[in-house]
Amino acid sequence: MGRVDCTPAHHKAAAGADKETRARHKALDRSRRNTNTDQYGPSVRQQKRAERRTAAGLPTRQVSNPGGARHSRGDGVPLRAYRHDTLSGRYQRTRCDHGAAAHRTSQAKQARAAQVAARIVATHGNTITVEDCRIATWARLWGKRIALFSPGMLVTALDHECHATGGQFYRAGTHTTAMSQHCLCGARVAKTLKQRTHHCGHCGLHGDRDIVSAALAACVELANPDDPRTAAVDYRLAHALRDGLASQQEWEGSVIRHQSPPSPDGRSARTGSHHHPAAASAEQAALGLPPNRPRQQRGRRGNSQKRQPPNCLAPHDPLRVNS
Repeated sequence: MGRVDCTPAHHKAAAGADKETRARHKALDRSRRNTNTDQYGPSVRQQKRAERRTAAGLPTRQVSNPGGARHSRGDGVPLRAYRHDTLSGRYQRTRCDHGAAAHRTSQAKQARAAQVAARIVATHGNTITVEDCRIATWARLWGKRIALFSPGMLVTALDHECHATGGQFYRAGTHTTAMSQHCLCGARVAKTLKQRTHHCGHCGLHGDRDIVSAALAACVELANPDDPRTAAVDYRLAHALRDGLASQQEWEGSVIRHQSPPSPDGRSARTGSHHHPAAASAEQAALGLPPNRPRQQRGRRGNSQKRQPPNCLAPHDPLRVNS
């Protein structure tokens, strides 16, 4: 199991893109006001400056870039429609650049979602179960984070990838499962949204909240695959999965305890009969785009051989997406 997170590089790139977008919006608004000064009123600062000039007996200065609101009726409707405004050539070029940048950003998000979905299917198999959540509600609560990660694109890419490789994609209702509020042992562990660590007082399981929920998603069964409300967690399978994870963690802990400290040259120096490689996430396990759906290149004949997905511990493999 692994997490799909936004890296610091993604955050930095998104911050730079947001800064450029705000600059273009300001340039568009400034250009529209400069070419349509009769449709806008002065700002508060400009109004006070005009009053001071009048009190000092100075001539009135015409404002070339009014910063106030647009002239409108009592109900807020502009006196003149925006489509009748005069637009300069620079405004039109900036607007075209803004549209092209938005299109590039959307294409980049779709490409990243397709790559992440391909890696998930290659690592965890082509039968995946996700929670049936309303992403529109997430967007109202966390607009910037949702726009950065685009979970809707990832879910759509997973659905397409699963069906393209002959698998199944299921959605489990949260009302009947409540996977984020339960443990693998079946006990209910209530957690607030800001609490990201799972700790069960009944069985002592301690781990990441999303990883535990993803493990429960592997044990979900649906009476009707097309109806997410018929989803239920098979806790007998969850108990077996919990015992397997506990034994694996105990074995890994014994290996780590018997490992010697790293050598000065940076190479690992292990002793004993155990040899356990460093654990990696699902996205790090596949460095390149896996050949789930090999596309036939131009000038070549025949189909490339498909690689079978790895065997899974459960019929429904877990997946948990975080912003």
